Amino acid sequence: MDEIRYPIDAFELPKEITQKHITTYIEELRRFPYLLEEAVKQCPPNILNLTYREGGWTIAQIVHHLADVDMNSFIRCKLALTEENPMVKPYEETLWAEIPEAKDFYISPSLRIIEGVHWRWWKFLRALTPEDFEKTYRHPQSGQTISIKQEIAKSVWHGKHHLAHIELAKKLQIINNRFVYQDAKSDKFWDIEFEGTTQTVVYGKTGTAGREAVKEFATAEECTKESEKLIAQKLKKGYTELAEGEAAPEKREYSEEEKADYFFWEAIEKSYKYNKKDWKAYDLEEHLEKLATYLSKYSEEKLILFQKTLEQKLISLYTASIAELYIILGNEYEKEGDNYSFDGYVSDDGFIYFRCWLLLKGKEFYDDITKDIETFVSGKYHFNIGETWAEGLLYVADDANQEARPDSDEGIIEDTVYQKWPELNYDFGEFAMDREPKSGKELQKMYPKLVAEIMPIR
Repeated sequence: MDEIRYPIDAFELPKEITQKHITTYIEELRRFPYLLEEAVKQCPPNILNLTYREGGWTIAQIVHHLADVDMNSFIRCKLALTEENPMVKPYEETLWAEIPEAKDFYISPSLRIIEGVHWRWWKFLRALTPEDFEKTYRHPQSGQTISIKQEIAKSVWHGKHHLAHIELAKKLQIINNRFVYQDAKSDKFWDIEFEGTTQTVVYGKTGTAGREAVKEFATAEECTKESEKLIAQKLKKGYTELAEGEAAPEKREYSEEEKADYFFWEAIEKSYKYNKKDWKAYDLEEHLEKLATYLSKYSEEKLILFQKTLEQKLISLYTASIAELYIILGNEYEKEGDNYSFDGYVSDDGFIYFRCWLLLKGKEFYDDITKDIETFVSGKYHFNIGETWAEGLLYVADDANQEARPDSDEGIIEDTVYQKWPELNYDFGEFAMDREPKSGKELQKMYPKLVAEIMPIR
């Protein structure tokens, strides 16, 4: 078997596809768009142009190909359900992959197609009966009769097959193994070389010689494996790889506003570590206590900046879509069949505490949720929706100040921010929503994915 062409082995249909198989296939189809996006989200154009083997497709071509194939596969399932063993139309996937648009580095449209198709596919499959999964279509070239359950079995394999190709191609991005990390606080480099059983790492502040660390391994395979693991960790932390011959970019100057923003998110994320995939492990009160302790090592001036940024973030979340998320997660509702009708009442205090809860989930979540509230059920985040109020975040800067400086006036941090920037007051400031929040049955129409996943577990 060609391990590069077939990194997860060629497709083999199970002798019997059971209901357990089908349930697993459906869940894997639901999760696939997220896995694909994770695999390519940090790939610049030069990486998207890499192939996993000589003469193979680039990463960009693979992503566009997956969009093509999944659209066709979903349509074939629908044809099989709605017609009597229909003859489907084949397509030349190899030729499709050579069309200029299928080679383009701009893969975002294809990622969105895959996300949309898989969500509809998931909804479609969940509604089928065991008898429906037996329904078939005919392929004119192979002459095969293929059932819906066989189609989704192959589709799941096909996605994993190409994800493995993408990972193989990404390994070729290591040109000279040079990485840099720059933000409002840091400007540092990290270089790694590994050959045979020897791994050499050089790291430090950009512009310095840095420090060197050499490590020997028992085998070359172990050395390569551990080196690749380190590289993956650095990329996950936000390091950027430099191309061969590329100099480290000059660090740009950050505004005071940007520095305050960085400090705000750093405090929230570094004060409390937990497995974000396990919402049961998250303890809100513990997070607030640790955040106060983390902030207590900073000056009153830094705490004022934290509080100011907090109030700016609360205002930025004062939108109709965030209010609608609040309504769906916590408000009363009536259910008629598959239709939900939501009470649209938004408590002033409750909505403030809810926005605090959202902020405690970190910058990545904040960035995603402000673009699309259905990110909440993307598979990327897992939160306990039974506890969505975090009032304590409003006072955490003052708690930190009291911890560090017991003799200072209580509430001095919040009072100072209010005096300096009264327009930012989260409770009494003069600001309005972009539009009136929807309620009733309208919310299910606007956010079908969110309602479909949240309401069964509320």
